[in-house]
Amino acid sequence: MNPKEIMQEFESLEQLVPQAFQRILSLLTDEPVPDDFAEQVELYKAARSKQSSARIGERLSLGQDELAQFNKTVADVERRRQHSRDMTSTEHRNTVISQLRLLSWVETIDRRLPDANLAFDLKATTSEDAGRRRIRALELVLRSLVGEHHKGQEGLIAYLQKAFGEQVVDKWLRAADADDVLSGTAFSELASIFVNKEEFAHHQKLYDATSFLSLMREKRRTIQAFLEDIRRIRNTLAHNKRISNTQLALLELYYDELMTPVEVSHKQGATRVDPSQYINASDMELNTYFSNLHDDVMSVKDDISDVRQAAKGINRKLAIAMPIAIALVAIGIFVISQNLDTHEDLAEVRQTTEQIEQNTSVLAETTSDVKTNTDRIASSIDEIRDGVQAVADSGGIIANPQTPQDFYHNARLQERDGDYAKARQSYARFFSFGLNLVDPHVRYQSFLKLQEGREGAREVYRELGSNSSSFVTEYASLLLLDQGSRVKRLREFAAQHPDFAPVYYELSRDYSEARLGDQAMSDKAAEYDYLQTFLKLHEEGKYLKFILDKESADSQLADARARLEALKAFSEESLKNPVTLTAVKTNAAWMLHVEIVGLVKEIFFRENEQDEFESTGLLPEVDPRTGFPMPNKTIELRNDIEKTTLNFKYTDVRDRERGPYDVVFDPAIEHQRFAKSILQRFTSTWVAMRDYDGKRLLYFSTLMSYRAAIEEVRYGLGVEVPDKIYDMPPDDPKNPGAITEDFLTYIEIPGDTELVTVQLKFKDGTESKIYRYTP
Repeated sequence: MNPKEIMQEFESLEQLVPQAFQRILSLLTDEPVPDDFAEQVELYKAARSKQSSARIGERLSLGQDELAQFNKTVADVERRRQHSRDMTSTEHRNTVISQLRLLSWVETIDRRLPDANLAFDLKATTSEDAGRRRIRALELVLRSLVGEHHKGQEGLIAYLQKAFGEQVVDKWLRAADADDVLSGTAFSELASIFVNKEEFAHHQKLYDATSFLSLMREKRRTIQAFLEDIRRIRNTLAHNKRISNTQLALLELYYDELMTPVEVSHKQGATRVDPSQYINASDMELNTYFSNLHDDVMSVKDDISDVRQAAKGINRKLAIAMPIAIALVAIGIFVISQNLDTHEDLAEVRQTTEQIEQNTSVLAETTSDVKTNTDRIASSIDEIRDGVQAVADSGGIIANPQTPQDFYHNARLQERDGDYAKARQSYARFFSFGLNLVDPHVRYQSFLKLQEGREGAREVYRELGSNSSSFVTEYASLLLLDQGSRVKRLREFAAQHPDFAPVYYELSRDYSEARLGDQAMSDKAAEYDYLQTFLKLHEEGKYLKFILDKESADSQLADARARLEALKAFSEESLKNPVTLTAVKTNAAWMLHVEIVGLVKEIFFRENEQDEFESTGLLPEVDPRTGFPMPNKTIELRNDIEKTTLNFKYTDVRDRERGPYDVVFDPAIEHQRFAKSILQRFTSTWVAMRDYDGKRLLYFSTLMSYRAAIEEVRYGLGVEVPDKIYDMPPDDPKNPGAITEDFLTYIEIPGDTELVTVQLKFKDGTESKIYRYTP
């Protein structure tokens, strides 16, 4: 926001904040609530003195950590509003940020207490699309800054292993994209790495000169607070909810404060990281990023030991909580198990195979225990979906869950609140109903991978699959496989369930640029085919019936349509066969230039199927796109070759072999193509008027030389539209373009001719435009 916009927002919030806080106080006290914010804060302090923190948190639906942050924000807003006169522009900006943070807490309470009527009207300052772009750009810039300091992946991984331990880093690597270990971290983990004292010391210089980031006394602490707020906003998107106008305003301000100093430093040469490269993302890149967004339950910490404990702490909690849960489920005391607490100060327990077996046995016992509830399943997925929405609208945890929607609702709230043991129990109960729904599995797997890593999640799903009556559970288990195995097994699954639309969407992602990085043309073709199949099945009603969350379905459909539209930039022919030839006939041989769409490391060729493929060779020059020597793209064929089928294959930059691809080589057609290309490039030389021996002559020499492409030559003398035909002898395929001595390449025209028009009809059925020629 510019200074003028800051002042407009400041004036708007001066009125809006007391109105919103007034409604908060009505939840805590029966006393009349004043209009003045300072007096409201005094009333709030009085309410806190009369009620315990637990009671206040219960009434506001805030956990104790959240309540502490809420109280800090209230105090900060009060302090800043007391000094609203004679503020500098920086102080105005900080006051706007502080008040927006308070309104964001009001929105959080309003979402959890929908009957409280806390909604307020804040004018939008930016679009949701802009907000989404800022969220993505912020994460990518953080990754780049950390990676830049550690000079590449090898140094970065070594640092992370030393700081967090190999087990934690291995978990990140399993979830990461190729050559980007930080893409495997949760946003909270990435942000915590960045604001850690040791790490941030290397980035401090980027922020030394800025007047931004002064909300708190220390810039590092301000960045930590901003990133924590951004984590909470990302979670809104992970739940497929819209970003509020308050959150959008905060994102705009946070992005300015965090990224402007980096942009200035980039221009001054202090860093290679340029935030502008990340903000201008395509719709496909955005959809891909947000389709992979998951809930992030850990807060942003500034001490690596805290992050290390948080990264491992989930496994520690489960190692303690699960054996207790097993015993309770065995004796049927489900309600008691719902209220068990785990203790964060228990000694760290190394995760072992035995613990995974203990965890998965809970699922087995829970599944068998609840199978008797199958008759409670709603009569249709629409009813289940409506039920989930109705339960969500009702508020907090359901004490005595009975239906699928009850258990799913509880699982999501328990996951959000960090009660992982209970969340797993609720998910297990939900899955025991055998519903053929995909997205609950995807959400559960994200949750499991955060706790157990990918291998631990596979163990859980092996047990879950053995006790499930839903074929979707089998499908979900395949999503946890490594890419090579996953693609093979998903193809087999698609063959067995050809009308199951979600499998085609997942296969399309496995061939997408987002997952592969460098796409070969065959990858694009596969992605294109799977997307077409997926959208066709959706039109036939074979997709939404497998999805519970309609907003999640809308996001996937938008992503599929955007990627399909991008792929339409390539012709269907090139998607099926990326190899094309350009041929030129010399006196000695045919010279073929091979062009392959995409990045190519080496080309292999054979003239007929009886021969072995041979490399065309490598050139001494390096291809700047791949870093490898350029493949030789020129092939020589004998002069008298007749129509034949040539075979090509190639290796891409990942050393994957592609092909073979068949290309028909027809000398007659190649004559035509080559001749036409020359004629189209040199239209000014088609004809020429010359005066010789008192006569005006019109020469057709160029057209005669390349007549292999021409069906008919039309010309006109002194007219705009050609009205005459110039007859040419047939072209000799064995000696193309040859002109015999008995045929003249010119005609005599009237001496006063000042204009000649020419139009060609080519043998491929196309026509040229009319060209004008003067002496």
